[in-house]
Amino acid sequence: MVHRVCGLLLAGVLAVSASTDISLKGTVKDESGNAISGAIVTLVKKSAMKDTTDAQGVFELVTPVGVATPYAISVPASSRVTGTGNMIQFSLTGLIEQGNIAIFSSSGRQVTSIDLGRREEGKHSVTLPSLTPGFYVIHLAIGNEIITRKLMNTGNGLYISETGLETGNAGFAKSAAAAVDTLIVTKADYTTVKLSLDTYTKSDIAVVLKKGGTVVECPELKLPAISAITYSNKKHPSPWDFKFMDLPRVTTKALWECRRKEIWEMSQEYLYGHLPPKCDVVGTVSGGSITAKCTYNGKTANVSLNASGSGDILVIDFGAGAPKPPNSRTASASGATFLSAANSLYGTTDMGICMASAWGVGRIIDALEQNPNSGIDPKKVITTGCSTNGKQALIAGVFEPRVAICMPVEGGCGGTCSWRVSSEYGHGNSNTDCQDITHLETNWTGTVTRNTWERGNPTIDKLPFDQGELMALRAPHPMMAYDNGKEQYKWLCNRGNTAAAQACHWIYKALGVSDNFGFVQPDPGHGHCSFPNTLNSTATAFYDKFLNGKTDADTHILTWNKESEETAKWFDFGTAEDQWDTTLVLE
Repeated sequence: MVHRVCGLLLAGVLAVSASTDISLKGTVKDESGNAISGAIVTLVKKSAMKDTTDAQGVFELVTPVGVATPYAISVPASSRVTGTGNMIQFSLTGLIEQGNIAIFSSSGRQVTSIDLGRREEGKHSVTLPSLTPGFYVIHLAIGNEIITRKLMNTGNGLYISETGLETGNAGFAKSAAAAVDTLIVTKADYTTVKLSLDTYTKSDIAVVLKKGGTVVECPELKLPAISAITYSNKKHPSPWDFKFMDLPRVTTKALWECRRKEIWEMSQEYLYGHLPPKCDVVGTVSGGSITAKCTYNGKTANVSLNASGSGDILVIDFGAGAPKPPNSRTASASGATFLSAANSLYGTTDMGICMASAWGVGRIIDALEQNPNSGIDPKKVITTGCSTNGKQALIAGVFEPRVAICMPVEGGCGGTCSWRVSSEYGHGNSNTDCQDITHLETNWTGTVTRNTWERGNPTIDKLPFDQGELMALRAPHPMMAYDNGKEQYKWLCNRGNTAAAQACHWIYKALGVSDNFGFVQPDPGHGHCSFPNTLNSTATAFYDKFLNGKTDADTHILTWNKESEETAKWFDFGTAEDQWDTTLVLE
């Protein structure tokens, strides 16, 4: 049931007895998983609170008993509002130090955020910006309490639900609450980490500090709807120029982290759908049977794989992947199965099978991490697969950075192929043309693409990034990608795979890890998803270097057929805006 209001009130009466108690606990580790002692942990808005990590890297920020200031929130149900406009009203029975109002679209994109700041006891009114017709979710965050309601703008009036909203809908769950504070973790010789908090009560905070570097605080990222994108470029967008963050051109690794965040969020918002919020995992490993029991908002779902073979390496093969290393176990996986589990857990998601693959692989690694004596090393997980399965293996490796090696084979459009190149040469005939985004076979991408890019409206030149940049989100972690050079397989789009590989290589090179990315487009002659023996040595080199500790293994592997190279056609070079700089080395 919904209740029409004049202006905007949070309908229903909520008298919430609460306090600004703080209970934040977690660990600080380095990139290898080793505990870091002596790290200083503080809060931006509660700067007096401070802790230093112990020998196990554990920290704890807890308000002493009796210190917290009690307050209550009263949100009136009546529609008595004076004046006009879109207004939210609430009453406080005590002083609060901070508050926030946030509105999210039905897909989870934050539309607006209003900082309430310090508020005295009494009644308060806040005017909201105009909203376009549609469905929204509104959050009122007061201290560590959050009130959530459904909101609808019909164009003729605003309607708001009388009862709270379950956050199981993963369409907006990624933004389940506005940040209430920022956790800062510092230690000499390490890059400072700033972590946004949506609550003051959290017991499983995991912070990873990297050696060295300079801190850049990334500004808030507000992505426009696809229909509102004004960017357009027929050629490949440069990775060094921010599209929606107000920051200068990327010249340092610290700035790259902000640009990486922008590409990461755009890839989910505009193409593949959003990774769901974290679920609670209880993992079990028995022989080759790996199960992650996931719980979220009272619902449970199991993510399971069965591995055959022996050894501490786990190869998650989505189908017809690369040759497996010795001392490894192989488990067959399916993005469709992962997606079914996610939808049953969260109610619904906006993912396709590729992003669901990343979610599912992440839960399997969660289970392995909880069972260190299982005989399978969670730091030695490989994702691979060919064709449709190669797309799933790629996105799993990109959006689950704990994957040790990502090895997609013949991924084509939606995988290791440039969207712009495939669009140029794709006209719907798989026998003679590249496969492009307007002729996808199944739900590789997220629901957001169904009525947009897949229908050619807007055209792909308005996509503010391309697949080479998305692939490079995995840097500095290893990736070895394979194409098929046989001209018979037009749909794989050799030219598009070469362009994406070039783009990805230049980014890895700028980050100083060019040998961590490899690409091979072999001579024609082998069937689709028939991995030729002549390429076994390239896979072995990656296994040796990144799994077996053979640092002298040669992973400088970058080979494509000259007829597929159209570098000048797809890239502008120089230092001006939106141009590539292939000589750039980020410090």
